[in-house]
Amino acid sequence: MQQQNDNDRYDLIIVGAGTAGSIIAAHVAERGVRARDGEPLKILMLEAGPYLKGALNPGYGAPARRAMFTNVSHNESGRWVWPWPEACKMVGGSTMHWGNNAYSPYEMDHTHWMNETGVDWSQDKWKEPIEEIVREFNIGDIPDEMKSHGNNLFTETLKSMGVEPRYVPTGRKNCIYCGLCGLGNFCRTDCKPNVLSYVERAEKNGVELIPDVEVEKVEIERRGEQGVVRGVVFRQQDGTIRQVSADKVLVSCGTYGTPILLGRSGYGPKDQLGDKTLVHNSNIGDHLEIQPGVAVWAQYDFDVKRERGPGNYGHYFWPDFPADGNNVMGIRDTLMSFPTYPQAAALRGVAPRFGQAHKDYMRTATRRVGGLRSSILTAMVKGKVNVVTGSTDYPYADPTNVKTLLWGAEILREIHQKMGAKVIEQDTPKSFRGGHPTGTCRAGSDPKESVVNPHFESHDVENLLICDGSVMPRASLAHKCIPVCTTAAFAARRIIADHYTRG
Repeated sequence: MQQQNDNDRYDLIIVGAGTAGSIIAAHVAERGVRARDGEPLKILMLEAGPYLKGALNPGYGAPARRAMFTNVSHNESGRWVWPWPEACKMVGGSTMHWGNNAYSPYEMDHTHWMNETGVDWSQDKWKEPIEEIVREFNIGDIPDEMKSHGNNLFTETLKSMGVEPRYVPTGRKNCIYCGLCGLGNFCRTDCKPNVLSYVERAEKNGVELIPDVEVEKVEIERRGEQGVVRGVVFRQQDGTIRQVSADKVLVSCGTYGTPILLGRSGYGPKDQLGDKTLVHNSNIGDHLEIQPGVAVWAQYDFDVKRERGPGNYGHYFWPDFPADGNNVMGIRDTLMSFPTYPQAAALRGVAPRFGQAHKDYMRTATRRVGGLRSSILTAMVKGKVNVVTGSTDYPYADPTNVKTLLWGAEILREIHQKMGAKVIEQDTPKSFRGGHPTGTCRAGSDPKESVVNPHFESHDVENLLICDGSVMPRASLAHKCIPVCTTAAFAARRIIADHYTRG
């Protein structure tokens, strides 16, 4: 193991150069100073994946990133890894695959967060961070010309049913509407917003970024029942293990990665860590929330979308919004926006299985097969991540989830029928899947029910900070990316005020 000398000690080490870590790094580097003497901070940011460098180049993209977009692998032994559904291991993290749908947190989200764990995260306190992210990602409505016929038909049909849908806000910084984004795929031309602009700001202000390293553990020295951070230990590509000291460490490895890293560091539930426990906290890895969903596809005998061209994220509505905002179902026409790729069309339940009928179907399927999707945005059912094995346990088949999702599927079929669909999928899905995990290191005022306090400081380990999707006390009435971005922009302001302001 290589040990750095005292001259190489850092003021702050950020583990994870993804969504939250990059935003915080840029803010702290730009505006923070060493509290004791006002000197510039020495900051190190570590990332497990590669840094695909190249200037942001809208309309063309960087060659390394274009290669990444077509060669991303699920193979954990590969260099470029995308262990969906959590994050891609690369500088830029999940914002590199982010699909542009840009819901900022709603007032009900702030109410849920405050009620769930007692954080003081009111909508008013988040005004400036939200404005920053809206401005940075250029969030707003896209031109009407970008809507597909299916999008417009969905809107007209809902209005005839007495429902007023909302248009999905999208982040379209520098977008040229080339249509190559597909359904959540990487932007091949660097046109959709991501946090690489924050990475660039961080580096310009002196942040040292080391990619392609795996952090083995956060070094924690035990003090009674609690602990204090001393630094991190990480492994380089050549196998060399380095030990680096720091006054503070910020962990930003995502909803799954953060509790696993903390577990490797001896911080987590005793019933999982056993005699390897340095500091116990039963909430690490617990309270996992996922947004389970279901899609219903249909075939039309007229074109509802383009074969290629500018995609968008359509419209959404909440068919039944309870007063407490719990177990809310969201319905979207997202799958009426983008072309249905041939391989997906061939596997849909509306596809004839063999022969000439299948060939005839495939000739128009990219334009005439579309889907509607429903998701439980604030499900009351929770799961957990095992901090030792890394396994995820989420009860998708819980009766509460299943009942709500089947109800949603019936609404989707009704809308398809009123839209004039020729054939509608009727099979009940054998399983429900979902994404946008949150909550496994949630913030809260009570150490017995949370991992960090409302200022993103560990309850149990001095000088340990955490910020990513794991700290959110409840899932939001939206997808995950923008709420995580706004959380990071909010966290950066608090961290600077609490730790990196002179005096």
